[in-house]
Amino acid sequence: MNVVIPKKIYLLVLTLLGLPILSRAQQVFNDSLETYINQPVSYEFKSEPPYKPELIKNFTQNGTLTLESLGNANYRVTYTPDRGFIGNDNIKIQYWKCPICLARIQLSVKVKPTIVNARQDFATTFANESVVLNVLDNDESTTGVLNLRSIPLVNNGRIQVLTNKKSIYFTP
Repeated sequence: MNVVIPKKIYLLVLTLLGLPILSRAQQVFNDSLETYINQPVSYEFKSEPPYKPELIKNFTQNGTLTLESLGNANYRVTYTPDRGFIGNDNIKIQYWKCPICLARIQLSVKVKPTIVNARQDFATTFANESVVLNVLDNDESTTGVLNLRSIPLVNNGRIQVLTNKKSIYFTP
């Protein structure tokens, strides 16, 4: 026995049942992240079990991605920019919003240069009495990394950079 469904009813059923499912499967969520040169940045999201999200390969052009499970269907993706890269990059993640709803996260990542706020240092000493001065104590960096590279000007004495690379030894 053959069952014939008129074309209009078939299209109506597809429209009523199929399109809501398809429209949910096409959800795209946009978000943005900021980080500084050579510093990783992370983004957390939830993917419904038992499906593990997937990173869309070869999309990011200036960094590497890692995907980490945090348990209870929660995940963390970490973007690490290539060494020395400053600029914009993109990440795409495909995940399950519900058991039948495939979704995508599109992340725009802005990698900014390091900002250093170096304040002037001074010390008081007596003639022929050396002093140690920690020149990085009052300085700040957006990445938390500070290095003493050089002493551009020494007035009336000698300077030695100590092995900790944060302090100097000044002898008048």
